[in-house]
Amino acid sequence: MKRGSTDIDWVIAIVLFIIFLLSIFVFLKPGIIQPHKPESLLDIVEDKLRNETSSEGTGIYYTLYETPLYIENKNNIVGIKCLKIPFNYDWPQEGFDVYKLTGEETNLANLPDPDKQNPVSYLLDGYNIIIKVTLITTEKDRFAFVYSDNPVFSQRSVKSNILNIDTDCGGTPPTLLIEEIDPDSSNINFEYNYGVTDHIRGISIYATTRIVNDYNDNDPNKPDKYNNELKPKYGFPLLKEFSIHIKGTTDSTIEYNFQPIQPEVDANVFVREWSDFILETNGIRKPANVNIRIW
Repeated sequence: MKRGSTDIDWVIAIVLFIIFLLSIFVFLKPGIIQPHKPESLLDIVEDKLRNETSSEGTGIYYTLYETPLYIENKNNIVGIKCLKIPFNYDWPQEGFDVYKLTGEETNLANLPDPDKQNPVSYLLDGYNIIIKVTLITTEKDRFAFVYSDNPVFSQRSVKSNILNIDTDCGGTPPTLLIEEIDPDSSNINFEYNYGVTDHIRGISIYATTRIVNDYNDNDPNKPDKYNNELKPKYGFPLLKEFSIHIKGTTDSTIEYNFQPIQPEVDANVFVREWSDFILETNGIRKPANVNIRIW
């Protein structure tokens, strides 16, 4: 074999080897990490939204604690009354609401409130609570205590009513203001029992609107808060964009859109959506779809 042909074989082999190495780098990209993969960006936004609402204004979820109270009429109590029972919770006055969920519809003052629109008046008295129950003519009544230590709960539109014993607890005879349970008495007017506390987690309407109000760029007094404040809190890349859309599935008027920047016509928009509940501060849940987009 001639020496020249051997050199050509070596050259061809080296060229083929280099092509092979280049192919590995082009197609496999060893050691190269894509920092802005769509799935990773969607994960960032979803993880932040699923946090509990806080003063940072990132999460949109919060938790309510609902405790049932059962009152059993033992002595045919009639007339307008207030009940005084032991209260073993460390909730502050006006820090929770009480709703009457069942009972006879004997008059407008005694209508049950299953939709929890009108909390009843109450007053904390040391380790007891006094609740205005109006008529207790049924064998059993059920109430609900709704409480949350999350700051969004204090934004509820209906505040607790503070009971006034002299004006709210009048009865017949008027001297009988409070039916106070006496376990040592043989003539007990009523018995009470607290049920198991239910933890309810859902989306806060207040938190969603706060994000829209605080971080949209259409306020001249808050220039570019979306890029300078919200993105760093989310750990979201400054060169990428995202939007949040929440819409009720049964009520089309419940809709919240956070989209400070419109995507360009040729932008690749990636979407993730999940079903959840908008949780009102009275414990009522409304189905909703959460839609997030990144580009």
